[in-house]
Amino acid sequence: MKHLLFAAAAAFSFVAGGPAIAQAFDDSSFTSYSPNLARGERLFHVGSCASCHQEKGTALDASAPLLGGGMEIDSPTFGIVRVPNITGSSAGIGDWSRGDFLNAMLHGTSPDGGSYTPLFPYEFYAKMKPEHVVDLFEYIKQSAPKSDRASEKHSMLLTRRIFGKNPWRFSFEPAAYDGAGDNENDPIAWGKYLTESVAACGACHTPRNSAFILEDSQTHKGGISPLGEVAGDISKSAVSGLGPDGFTDMLAAGTGLDGSTPVKGTMQRVSAQLAQAPESDQTAVYQYLADLKELPKPVVEMSCEAPRSPVSEPAPELTAAVDSFFSAQCKSCHVRGASAASKAVLASASRVASDTSLVTPGDPSTSALYRSLNTMPPGNSASDADKKLVEDWIAGLAVDKEFLTAEKKEPPRDDSRMHMAFDDQYRAVQEHLVQQDDSKRPFMRYFSFRHLQNGLLPCQSMDDFFEQHMAGYLAGLNKLVNSMSWEPRIKQVEPISDGMGIYAIDIRDYGWTPRQWEALISGEIPGEDEALPYPYGLDPFGAERNENLTQIARITGTTVPIMRGDWFVAVAGEPFYYKFMLNLPDNLHDFERHLMRVDRIKEIQDGDVMRAGFLEGGSGVSQNNRLIERMVQPTGGYYWISYDFDRAIDASKRLKQSPLGPEEAFPAHQQVFEGDGGEMIFSLPNGMQGYYLTDGPGNFIPDGPTSVVFFKGESPVSGATISNGSACMTCHLNGPIEGYDQIKESVESTGTDRVTLEKVREIYADDEDLQKAYAEDTNRYLDALAAAGGDYTVMEGPGRYHHEPVTNTVAKYFDELDKDLLAAEFGLTYEELQDRARTLPFSAAKDRLYSWFADIDGRGLVERYEVEESYQIVAAALYLTTPRDHTTAGQHVQQVSYQPTHVAASAPVASHVPAPVSAPVHVPQQRTVEVTPGATQPQRHGLTVRVEKSDLKVCEGARFTVSTDRACLLDVIYPDTRAGTFFRLSPAAIGNPILQPGEVRQIPQPGRELQSHTPTSGVDIAINCYPGLTSYDQLGRDLLKTLEEYQSSRGQTKNFSEVVSTVTEETFQQNQNPTQVATDPQAPITSTVRFSISEDRSALDANGQCK
Repeated sequence: MKHLLFAAAAAFSFVAGGPAIAQAFDDSSFTSYSPNLARGERLFHVGSCASCHQEKGTALDASAPLLGGGMEIDSPTFGIVRVPNITGSSAGIGDWSRGDFLNAMLHGTSPDGGSYTPLFPYEFYAKMKPEHVVDLFEYIKQSAPKSDRASEKHSMLLTRRIFGKNPWRFSFEPAAYDGAGDNENDPIAWGKYLTESVAACGACHTPRNSAFILEDSQTHKGGISPLGEVAGDISKSAVSGLGPDGFTDMLAAGTGLDGSTPVKGTMQRVSAQLAQAPESDQTAVYQYLADLKELPKPVVEMSCEAPRSPVSEPAPELTAAVDSFFSAQCKSCHVRGASAASKAVLASASRVASDTSLVTPGDPSTSALYRSLNTMPPGNSASDADKKLVEDWIAGLAVDKEFLTAEKKEPPRDDSRMHMAFDDQYRAVQEHLVQQDDSKRPFMRYFSFRHLQNGLLPCQSMDDFFEQHMAGYLAGLNKLVNSMSWEPRIKQVEPISDGMGIYAIDIRDYGWTPRQWEALISGEIPGEDEALPYPYGLDPFGAERNENLTQIARITGTTVPIMRGDWFVAVAGEPFYYKFMLNLPDNLHDFERHLMRVDRIKEIQDGDVMRAGFLEGGSGVSQNNRLIERMVQPTGGYYWISYDFDRAIDASKRLKQSPLGPEEAFPAHQQVFEGDGGEMIFSLPNGMQGYYLTDGPGNFIPDGPTSVVFFKGESPVSGATISNGSACMTCHLNGPIEGYDQIKESVESTGTDRVTLEKVREIYADDEDLQKAYAEDTNRYLDALAAAGGDYTVMEGPGRYHHEPVTNTVAKYFDELDKDLLAAEFGLTYEELQDRARTLPFSAAKDRLYSWFADIDGRGLVERYEVEESYQIVAAALYLTTPRDHTTAGQHVQQVSYQPTHVAASAPVASHVPAPVSAPVHVPQQRTVEVTPGATQPQRHGLTVRVEKSDLKVCEGARFTVSTDRACLLDVIYPDTRAGTFFRLSPAAIGNPILQPGEVRQIPQPGRELQSHTPTSGVDIAINCYPGLTSYDQLGRDLLKTLEEYQSSRGQTKNFSEVVSTVTEETFQQNQNPTQVATDPQAPITSTVRFSISEDRSALDANGQCK
């Protein structure tokens, strides 16, 4: 069937005629070329082949024989042309060679050597790349539907039949491919190639003269097509107003340039088929026609939520599997804030997908994450299955190029979220500080969340921001500060003004010292080798300093009086920071003896403990055996300790065989368990909960070995590792976690000796007793948590990571920063940050800023650790000041000496922090009051105590005044006779520790309370004054512990006053050498006062506490 008359796209056909022309191709041409059928299909749609060759009676349907032919073209120039079948059947071009098709397309010659008329627009096809022509040919032969319809003969005009002349042929130039088809990455060049060669748009839309030759000066201006149809103007002036989207929409809708009038005839079929071409090809055609060098960026309406990733992920189940792999194998080191966070943060697969330093979307072989699996996790590379999982996930990632290059239209800042600059914040804090009493100002510190109120989703209203975010941050801060306090009272942080996001504290309310605060700033935390100085804040004494900030620093005695609240929650709860702030000792023995005041071994021997044991996998934090044990602190709080075990290989690790232990509590012949570590959970004096982790020998450890204990859930902070401090709060939402004994029943069923069985039945508790204990402890903790303002559940949503507020704040702090949050770190809007960056000279600060801007433009986020590392140099450059240097802080500020009196302040701690260097300090005189004369208690010479009222009711405050005839260190002690424990009145209640001669001091200080919620016939309070001493550190051995030991060893033969007097003098003498004692008559001055407390139930709440 090689004699077929061939007709192609552009809405017309042709006839043969004239002398034979030498063919440029033969049957051997391009036989070795491997065609690209996908490209052939693209060219088929762009060329709109079916617009002319569509078979009679069929629709433009992909399953229909589109190229079966049969359409009649009534041409006034050539006569009636019947379009032939060009499907891949033998009735079409199925028997043609590649050379035949190339000759037809590029030279306008038929297989038998005849010339085609210009109804077949080969003058346009002649510029196509030969390989592309072969791609089209093979697609038609192999993939397009076939038809056996026989082609029909034409009815040519008489003149054409008689003369057979084709004068138009002499104007046609031989095929000359110019390389245009090689520029697919250049949309203008590719669009020109498609328009002028493949689609042959000019064949209809460019007018011709009487000789059927194109009018080049009128290219694409429109006119009457060779088919006798009106072809519209598609030149630049006509189409440029459509825009790329309007052009593709027009094709899809089948309308004219007005977007509403339907096109008809051949153009209807051209539009329908061109609309099936790839959108990139349609757009390239438009760019060429409209002479549009660059496409307008697509506009993406950003929603008021977390940043959108430019990388699209594969199937959700694959991403979830990678998340599980990260949790199990990577998160112990690679979560934000963990040891290897600076190398890679593997918090979630979704975030890793857009981190170009770790992943090349679609290409695992060049992705650092995938390559690292040969050596990670440390000491044991990933399994083949895990490698395949990560490989498949990376291969399935794809960059959303449109979103990446799009113009992002940000939602506007809500009117209620007004931006507050640093200057405004400093002014607000300074105004609050000067309103405080002189005695209080040196101990005032401030936590700020203003950067979050400025930069976190500023499109939200203030009400929505507070409800969805700020309330959780505030709850987390209140929970943590009260969880790191040995003081007996709960104290919430206080807003300096409603809605400002800045909160004030008096560090004495939590028993913290200025020295501890300075250690947070300097990063000099015992045991924490990688601790860094506080990264934020401007230098209050630098060049171009803010005078309000300078004044705040001088008054408070610290270079960082305003600390980021989210940084404090994220860092102060880390294991060694937490240990330092709570003054926890280095081993379990000292912890129990000095802080819990319990003798665990004796309590086990006496049967005063409550145990519950778990078999393998029965605990929520271990796959091994586990034992928990409850005791009651002398002050009434709870103390739980766990005995944890590594894999149960021998009998000492298996509670069924060795249910008793530790060995110190039992005879040498008794078979006992041998623990590998433990977790201690205990009540603080204010009712909040504390945590302590140890290894097998009882030494403090920051993290529990995962072979012993691990977090079975998924923590956004610490992964599977159980760390001491705030990480424990992720699980312990309501206090101790309930668990009921599985060991006693197991021992009874398997059998053991009588002595062991009796002891097991004595100390392993029944479910009912455990349930009561859990209820009591839970209520105690939740009451305190509510009082602290920490009983808050963070709602789910963008930018929120966990329902527990401390965990959520930690996760949010270490999260990456979008552009608004980045700018807010420096007290600016993003536009202000960019403007200031442009004015900076070339420097490290400018380089860092522009690298951040590049990250924002690329993936929309900047890593937190990068901001921490560079904050000081960048902030100094932006504010024309100097980076803050914590090592020189003491040269500018004076710190007030303050020693807490809570139980942990004097506990022995092996680790210590070097005291910050500071200039000599002048302590301001404390407030004194005139006292109405009242009862005067018996006293030693030189000390006068006057009591306002000695007969009190429950919850009524006790008050008295003290005066002396010589300067001395004032110390006030009172006992808890039920627990056999002594307490020291806090400095906040005493005031200036030095009582001056002639001063009348009110105890407690105004604004403080000394009250009891328990009726009693007598409460004794001892007042000691030490002439010549200036600090409680000079007292040497812990006086409170000495009092307890003396009372225990001597019995109750002496009254409280005599005990205090005797022990005080003995303690004083132990700290003096014999010469000083003989020559220095200044001995301690001691007196006692007694109050009686009568019952008054109206003053108590439902929990028996003072209202």
